[in-house]
Amino acid sequence: MSSRFDEAILNKDIKTLQAIINNSFVIDPTTETVQKMLKRIKDNNIDIFEPHDNKRLNKDVINWTKDYERQVLNDLYFNFSLERLNLLLELVPHVEEDYIKQQGEKLSRNNKIKNDIRIEKFLKIFVEDIKYKLEKIIPREKINYILIKLGEKLIELGNKE
Repeated sequence: MSSRFDEAILNKDIKTLQAIINNSFVIDPTTETVQKMLKRIKDNNIDIFEPHDNKRLNKDVINWTKDYERQVLNDLYFNFSLERLNLLLELVPHVEEDYIKQQGEKLSRNNKIKNDIRIEKFLKIFVEDIKYKLEKIIPREKINYILIKLGEKLIELGNKE
């Protein structure tokens, strides 16, 4: 969460909090960020909700589209009601499901690459440490053979996962 959000909490700036939450639906369609913000707002005893304007909210999932999502987000800007916000907490992840999956797959690939780099760095340090220790007890000619066999075994173990 941003320092702007923290400042709005501190100043109990309801309009800013409402705007940040509204924007967060677009930034994070999983609604996790919105839910964390709502918890912080509740923990700070700030009431950000307005009475519902009685505009009909379509709770039928079959009718949920990107256009309807945009309409409800726009309506939330003008009437920040708990009813409308609760609808958005279900509507946005439903409508944005494909986007959320796509982002999750991208994150998963990035995490795998980072993990592979960490493993590579660890193995390099591990091999250097073993080589250093082996040099004290085994002739140098045999060390490379042992390290090659160790590497083959590690690859074999890695492929079993």
